[in-house]
Amino acid sequence: MLQSGTSRLVVLGLVVLMCASLLVPVVRNYMKQYNQLAELREQIQVQETINADLENQLERWQDDSYVIAQARERLTFVFPGEIPYRVMDSENAQLVQENQEQPVIKPAMKQPWYSTLWDSVQEAGSLDDAPGEDADNQPDDSDDSGAGEDATPPEGEQPSTDEGQ
Repeated sequence: MLQSGTSRLVVLGLVVLMCASLLVPVVRNYMKQYNQLAELREQIQVQETINADLENQLERWQDDSYVIAQARERLTFVFPGEIPYRVMDSENAQLVQENQEQPVIKPAMKQPWYSTLWDSVQEAGSLDDAPGEDADNQPDDSDDSGAGEDATPPEGEQPSTDEGQ
């Protein structure tokens, strides 16, 4: 009788081990996916918060008074007829004066950019031989064997006549 009870316990133990070995990977995958889902929900919450902030900012930019305030604050714009004043304390006055150096407007800067570009193209095209260029860098025209009748021979050579051929 002891053997039949022991064999039943062994079989029951094997069945429990078999069930546990089948359920452990399933439960592990379930927990892993549950944690991933929690992380994704957290990311969605963060993105929704960022989206709400950006939509709020977009709505503020639709308001003309906000745009005017930002232009005055960030770009120091003023309406025509207004006189802008900048209040400075003595410590920061030197820093502001150094940072406010105005660029010198050259006469070339008064014309449109495309005029300046076209002038530079014309000037670059009109330069034939710049001083300091070597003759080695120039293309050699003496190798023109297929030159037409209008071609001039190099210096010191007589023009050849091909009429006899």
